[in-house]
Amino acid sequence: MPDFTLPAYPNVSSASGVSFEEWEHCVEDLQNSWHEQRFDQKTDYATPFTHLGGHSWNGKIGIEELLQTVLPIADSDTHVLLATVESWTALNGWFGDAGNLEVWIRQSDLTKLDFSHVWCLIRTD
Repeated sequence: MPDFTLPAYPNVSSASGVSFEEWEHCVEDLQNSWHEQRFDQKTDYATPFTHLGGHSWNGKIGIEELLQTVLPIADSDTHVLLATVESWTALNGWFGDAGNLEVWIRQSDLTKLDFSHVWCLIRTD
């Protein structure tokens, strides 16, 4: 199903004026809505969901140096999240305590549909 994502709070521009509480409320609403749509049930807790593209649940801060090392980019290029697989529902417990698998690619490789150079990270941060 088509979806959308929200950036992790550390990646939200301070110039946006969005408080942490406002951001947290939006993310919880998004996750709860997705869970209700997928499983036809409401929950008392927010559940991350698997998605292609969009934003990382954990953001790019803290992994930028690693991505630059494993997928070097030129100044005109960027790293793009190709997929996130959560371990709350479909792969319950596979990536530790509420972790997820992220697949990253260079924008230039994605444009060429060259999937031979991607990098996978298991995120539990």
